Amino acid sequence: MRGFKSLILLQLVYITSCMDQLHIVYEWTQLDFQFPTLDDRHQAISNGTFIPENNMPMGVEVYGDRLFITVPRWRTGVPASLTYINLKDNSTVSPKLIPYPNWGAHIPGPDGKPEIVSPFRVRADKCNRLWVVDNGKINNLGNNTIKYPPAILIYDLTTDTLLRKYELPKDQVKEDSGFANIAVEDRDCDDTYAYAGDVGKAGIVVYSWAKNDSWRISHHFFHPDPLACDFSVKGYNFSWTDAIFGLGLSGPNADNYSTLYFHPMASYNEFSVSTEYLRNQSLAENNFDAFKLLGSRGPNAQSSVSFVDPKTGVLFYSLVNLNAVACWRTTNKNYNMKNQGRIYMNDETMIYPSDIKVDYNDNLWILSNRMPIWMYGQLDPNEVNFRVFFAHVVDAISHTACDITPRSDILDKFVNKIKNVTNKIAAKVNPNSAATVSPFSIAEKELRTFKEKCARCLRGPNLLKTLVVFGCIIIVVQQISECVNKLMINIPVVTYTHFDFNKSIVYPSITFCREPAYKYDKLLDYGLYSHPRFTSTWMHFNFSVNLDYLWDEITYNEGEFFVQYGLEGSAENVELTSTLGFMMGRCFTLSPKVQLRQASKASGYSITLQHRDLDITTSTGVCPPGYHVYVHYTREPFTGLIDDAMTVEFVFILPPIVSYAEVEVYNGGLVDYLYINAGEAVDAKVTVDEYVKLSKADDPCTYLSNYSANNCTTQFVWSHVENFVGCSGPWMKSSLPRCSNYTTMRNLIRNYINIYKNNECETCPRFCRSYLYNAFVTDRQSFYVWDSSNKLWSLKSGYTRLQSQWIAAKEYASSPGGSSSEAPTGGVQDKVNGRHRGRHPTLGRDAYQSQSE
Repeated sequence: MRGFKSLILLQLVYITSCMDQLHIVYEWTQLDFQFPTLDDRHQAISNGTFIPENNMPMGVEVYGDRLFITVPRWRTGVPASLTYINLKDNSTVSPKLIPYPNWGAHIPGPDGKPEIVSPFRVRADKCNRLWVVDNGKINNLGNNTIKYPPAILIYDLTTDTLLRKYELPKDQVKEDSGFANIAVEDRDCDDTYAYAGDVGKAGIVVYSWAKNDSWRISHHFFHPDPLACDFSVKGYNFSWTDAIFGLGLSGPNADNYSTLYFHPMASYNEFSVSTEYLRNQSLAENNFDAFKLLGSRGPNAQSSVSFVDPKTGVLFYSLVNLNAVACWRTTNKNYNMKNQGRIYMNDETMIYPSDIKVDYNDNLWILSNRMPIWMYGQLDPNEVNFRVFFAHVVDAISHTACDITPRSDILDKFVNKIKNVTNKIAAKVNPNSAATVSPFSIAEKELRTFKEKCARCLRGPNLLKTLVVFGCIIIVVQQISECVNKLMINIPVVTYTHFDFNKSIVYPSITFCREPAYKYDKLLDYGLYSHPRFTSTWMHFNFSVNLDYLWDEITYNEGEFFVQYGLEGSAENVELTSTLGFMMGRCFTLSPKVQLRQASKASGYSITLQHRDLDITTSTGVCPPGYHVYVHYTREPFTGLIDDAMTVEFVFILPPIVSYAEVEVYNGGLVDYLYINAGEAVDAKVTVDEYVKLSKADDPCTYLSNYSANNCTTQFVWSHVENFVGCSGPWMKSSLPRCSNYTTMRNLIRNYINIYKNNECETCPRFCRSYLYNAFVTDRQSFYVWDSSNKLWSLKSGYTRLQSQWIAAKEYASSPGGSSSEAPTGGVQDKVNGRHRGRHPTLGRDAYQSQSE
């Protein structure tokens, strides 16, 4: 009986996992924009036209290779209210927003009004047009709201030019009107209709492209439900009286009309109406009953946005109180809780889903933005606040009430197939005789009995048993097929089992790279900017300055990295090496000199790191101030050449948070990565696996003790850069002289960045035997708060300077086929400013620490 319960639990877990098909493709802690230059960005921040914390993404749309995101001007400091990102750019999951169609459309004109004021949501039609409903309000949440007439703007997505701008007539706009959503009926490109919902004063404004005219329609169903005005999101309770909000258009019917599914936000109900009535104002006003009440979503199920996938006929909608997205098949006769499916629900990642779209490639896109927290509280800039989710529609609705995959008719198809076979057999036995009916009748009767028995298996409590049995059968068949494939089809050359009972622990090397990588103040002293990669800043550089001396000045040394470090309580057990790169500046690697016999926090690595206050106030990178931490095999150094400190660091398996990497090794470097923000405490555990590779003629490997694939690939990159440019940089080991003028320095930087990212080195084999370390964060806490007004770190009371301590420890165990280990590690432990006395968590002794600027 216990085994049966386990099978049921396994099946339920599997079904639950199948219902969670959305994937996060983009996420931001704060929005940033792609300004023409960095100077423009700094100027925008200085004059208040860009205030990062005031920018809130609201709407999303996808067309071609662009993902559009609206950023309404709820508050001041929003530089562009309609933007996009390039879907082909996979370099980061937090891309900067590009103004659409250009910066000029968002700059105020002579009358103080930009071309695009403040759109909430947009819609791209099949005719290559982008429909923008512009709310026309600036600083809604402030004291001095600026109001312009609401308008509908239509852009040509092929040329990115404005085709038409239509200001809504004054008699169709009320005092408290707010147009937050738009649906477009694009069956005919020359006779397209747009429907804009007025969330402030219940109504729909219908716009005709052919007539270039609009009219307003009112109905009781557009109004909020007084009993559904209370909302609660992530502990924030508030009352909203938002009227018609969700607008979802179905595909056209036989008469070329669509059905508009709609609901007020302050409501639990869903409604519908044919666009036949909306296209004609008098017809709509004289046919009250044409507007239908479909049913209720249930208690606490208020919804904002909605969208109908015309191909599957599935209506997707948000559940703002539940931090969820749900669905309903419009082919269902009943709109009730039983027939509604849950697509995704998460109290962290899906806080306030603000827009839902299905693109023309049948992909579902959802944006969540934590808006109630942003409005009534304050978003944490160190947390991910805005997310874009993605899934194929069929995958998103799989195993929900909206699933369109035919399953109920499987039995009927099976019975019909048997009938056809029986008829053929009977016809062959006696093709000219009427007696052929007799075996058919008998078979039909038996099949009917069989069908009834099978149907009973799918009813009531028998359904779960049947699912469990089928699940077990599938698992058994799958396991048998794998065994047959391994032992009879793809016969292995060697079956090798190895038990390695180690008496010591193989610790990894740990490399720390600072963020920001370069000293902001020192760069300014030499006429450069926040990073040497900005080639324009080299135009006025004095090249009489020795570049090697310059790199020593602008990078951080050992004393500026570490307060202390050690392994098993002693710095003598650690070898510290320095590496110099272009993108990440100077990094430091700690490698073990000894092999340990136990694993615990007290016996692991102990490193205390530090940052300057200036790093926080002048940070311009994608990552916040902190440290990039790389855990890697000791024989693959994080360097360019073993015998020189002037080397290049390597990042092989790079997570999306890092916007750049140094030389990438084609055959894969066995590196794991962590990022520690300034002021954080991080607990982690580390596992290690030993890999053994068989060398082949077309894919060789090496056992050489003095070899490194990283060094080999780096030398390959350096050689190619030198051949292109004819000079070298201070981070390169080269016999060529350093670049001595702006032109050669610009060419060096451009070629280096291009080649290190896209090198095609295939002449450097990997190790035949190597280790792969995996670091898993089990706890991450932040104890310090940056006071931007005083530009100091604070801990409850008083102000502090920051230190970060990262502690690593691991256990080692043996397993068949190789070695693996798993153990807890320590984290970042912040120390207060000045001298601190206490019991050190890993050294186990009293430790004094002090810092000075």
